[in-house]
Amino acid sequence: MILKASLIVFSVSLVGNFLGYIFHLITGRFLSPDQYSLLESFIALDYFLAVLIATFSFSIINQINSSKPSQLPQLIPTLEKLSLKITVIFWLIFLLLFPPIKHLLHLTNPFIFLIFSLKILFSFFPTLYLSILKAKLRFLNFSLIGLISSFVRIIITTVFLFLGWQVFGAIAGMTITGLVTAFTSCFFTKKILKLKKSSLQKSLPKSFWRFSLLALITQLSLTSLYSSDILLTRYYLPSFSAGIYSAASVMGKIIFFVSAIILTVSFPIFNQQKQSLIKLKSSFLQAFSLITIVSLTGLLVYQFFPDLITQLLYRSAYSPAAVFLPQFALFMAIFALFNLIIQFLLATHQKIAGIIAFSTALLQIFLIILHHSSLTLIIRNSIISTSLGLLFSLWFAIKTIHVKKA
Repeated sequence: MILKASLIVFSVSLVGNFLGYIFHLITGRFLSPDQYSLLESFIALDYFLAVLIATFSFSIINQINSSKPSQLPQLIPTLEKLSLKITVIFWLIFLLLFPPIKHLLHLTNPFIFLIFSLKILFSFFPTLYLSILKAKLRFLNFSLIGLISSFVRIIITTVFLFLGWQVFGAIAGMTITGLVTAFTSCFFTKKILKLKKSSLQKSLPKSFWRFSLLALITQLSLTSLYSSDILLTRYYLPSFSAGIYSAASVMGKIIFFVSAIILTVSFPIFNQQKQSLIKLKSSFLQAFSLITIVSLTGLLVYQFFPDLITQLLYRSAYSPAAVFLPQFALFMAIFALFNLIIQFLLATHQKIAGIIAFSTALLQIFLIILHHSSLTLIIRNSIISTSLGLLFSLWFAIKTIHVKKA
């Protein structure tokens, strides 16, 4: 099932992910390295927002798969009400974080921060409806909605950059795209699945909140692994060096972006099959094999053609990033496999998923704080921490399959 679902998502998401990647390249063409570093730092913050979104998504998927189909109409109004509460709470909390974020990013224009914060208002409602599609394994519909959002972001951002709005234009494009996604996801999901609200509301069980906490810790830790390095590089090193690192990071993440197609379908399938041991093992091995193939292919390309890739994707100002591509590709390859295994452990409700992910993220931050004199050291710290996390998580995954098989 992993292979079939991945092919469905791949056929549509290939264009969507390509457009998402084009967003980074277009902004890199229009912005100087120091401006690009600021934008990528905001995108790194957006990754942390994605932690909350992913946590909410995983919790919804888990709850729907644990509920009877007849209970879905009662769940919808309850989850919509929860989405509204979460939106308001986290938007206000984020506004209060302005002073430390301003210091961390060396931000001089507070209006950019305000526009970025508005993106939170358009995040949780579309997540609710898209998660329902994923829980029902409607991956084609899910991917098409994402494709629409990618097109909108590219068009709006390009227009704003041509107008000379620089970093503000790129961030405004992201925020407006969030609004468009909110409307399209709500409209199409209700139309596709013919969802109807019930006047009766089903209260969420305690298991929903327990799983949400575990998912939050896990997703926060995973996001930290590919975001904290960008923020810490921006903080410790000169703006130009941070811009070069951001460019290498974006190019290296192609491996993760391709692997994300497989990761998108993995958790819903793992979660749905957790009671069917033979299917669960088969799906895990399929996903692991597919991500391994993607990772090895990416490693070979970056090892032999780093200069060519940098010249094709960025301006000459970013040419120093080429030397870091093979190392960053290795980091992303390890991280993609680590992410898959943690999702497997999370889908089977194992607390060790959060423990390993959190410990790995903490180790990465600790190593970078201790050793950050060069970009090479920072990348090596990430490789060391994710490698250890991969080994520990793989041991528990093998143990899980072995015990379940027995």
